[in-house]
Amino acid sequence: MVRRLLPALLLGSILAVCSAPAEPLDAPAARALEQTLGTLGAGGGAAIEQADPRLAPIARSPELTKELYDVAGAVMTELAERNGGDPERMTAAIERAKSDPEGFAATLSPATRARLSALAAKLPKQ
Repeated sequence: MVRRLLPALLLGSILAVCSAPAEPLDAPAARALEQTLGTLGAGGGAAIEQADPRLAPIARSPELTKELYDVAGAVMTELAERNGGDPERMTAAIERAKSDPEGFAATLSPATRARLSALAAKLPKQ
């Protein structure tokens, strides 16, 4: 049961850390999204642990921190593409995802869901 909830926990944390809206995905907006995702990664583990202390094992590992931000980037990119880069639609989707992370995860591509599950499997059982 706990292992099944780990991807939802991770997704909720990703959404909490990465809830900045994006503009439509024209070339300048795509560059801005890429820069934003790079900035998020620059926050390192401290930003992760501050957003959700249960993710301390990730926050304290540079490799897992990078992996979390890579998965967050994939989630945010899919979210931006699915919502046409519309900040209001993206914000509404994030709010819905916070109350139903498993439902939101089901909307992600199989590759992103697999990355999310693989990262969750690296967390110690709670």
